[in-house]
Amino acid sequence: MNDLVYAVKQSRLSAYADDTQIFFADSTPEKVEEVINADLAHVDQWYEQNGMRRNTSKYQAIVMGKTQVKPQFHCENIAIPITEDLEMLGVTVDDKMKFEKHIAKICRKVSQQIAVLKRMKKILPFETRKCLYLAFIIPHFNYCSETWHFCNKSAIAKLEKVNERALRFVFNEKQRPYSELLDKIGLPSLENQRLAKIVCTVFNVINSEHAPKSIKELIGFRNNKYNLRGSEILKRPKANTTTYGLKSWRFTAPKLWNSLPDSSRTVRTFKAFKNSIRTLDLSGLL
Repeated sequence: MNDLVYAVKQSRLSAYADDTQIFFADSTPEKVEEVINADLAHVDQWYEQNGMRRNTSKYQAIVMGKTQVKPQFHCENIAIPITEDLEMLGVTVDDKMKFEKHIAKICRKVSQQIAVLKRMKKILPFETRKCLYLAFIIPHFNYCSETWHFCNKSAIAKLEKVNERALRFVFNEKQRPYSELLDKIGLPSLENQRLAKIVCTVFNVINSEHAPKSIKELIGFRNNKYNLRGSEILKRPKANTTTYGLKSWRFTAPKLWNSLPDSSRTVRTFKAFKNSIRTLDLSGLL
């Protein structure tokens, strides 16, 4: 599949093993339709030349943005259905980027696990309950969380509520406040865990030559002639809208990074950086 990228002329191609997407952005839906269909024709030709066949029944398209005219896409003379949401590597992405269905899926999975574990509560000692929580429940909350972090407030609250239920099972506590349960397990809130992942990604991009180009393009250093606001300050992009500007990785990552103390931004090892932000209330820095 490696040379498939050369068949795509104007669109951008994203591939993980055999899970492949092409995408293109423009202010006019007619241009999007023209470019995508042209590249799909090139892909058709590539498959034919390589003696390969595809399962076109699995093809889906999603259109994001405010438009009354929906583009039409075709592959091998078959219309590709346009959906409101689709699954990409385990994350349900919707055309409004609200991630409500994905959050609901996480909460459903965790709630089912808690229900099963509660049936065995009397035979599971505390250490086992704690290990099960860290190994099988927390990963659901953190998988690709940088992608869907910018969901709405009600979804964020719902996640924290489900996590609280899980912690009450672990500690067999019914009255203790959620914040105290988090302290006992040694973890911050789910929101702070997601923000920590964002700044850790920024740290890796700044300090590693092998950071993904697609993420590296999202951040850049500010030209700070007088050095009045500390070192390692990143440029913050201009946000055109609240929904798709302020609530985005591209805007939040540099804002959060710039709010960190100099002592955190200037360390050069990942372990030291994680330790420096462990006790910070990252949500309070935004």
